[in-house]
Amino acid sequence: MIGSVAVSYPSSAYATCQTAISDDRFVPGLRALADRIHEQGACLAVQLVHDGANSLVDIAEGRPLLVPSTPLRLRRDRRSSMVTPSEVAAMSRPFMSPTTALSYWVADEDDIIRVIAQLTDAADRARDAGLDRTARLR
Repeated sequence: MIGSVAVSYPSSAYATCQTAISDDRFVPGLRALADRIHEQGACLAVQLVHDGANSLVDIAEGRPLLVPSTPLRLRRDRRSSMVTPSEVAAMSRPFMSPTTALSYWVADEDDIIRVIAQLTDAADRARDAGLDRTARLR
């Protein structure tokens, strides 16, 4: 299973290194992977995702996050108090560029239709790459 495969990469992706299936140019690499896995007698599937509110790439590049509604502001809790200053600095580093911005775009009907189309196109690409629709346990 390849988890978290981005259907609209690079937008709405969690990370720049995330596996993508948002364009036909990704099919040959996925096909090569599927072929190697099938040669060993195994199956390959993907988890298709649109990261929306969790898109760190969108934040880093200053694009608004696609969300169902504007999220409430988070408050610090006991667990967040356990993070050390050096850990906060390391986690924040990718978001210190001039392009970084946190804003939201509340999805409307057109956005939902677009995301459904991206998921459908990604499923077609997965099929074209030879990924398996069902996996049987032996």
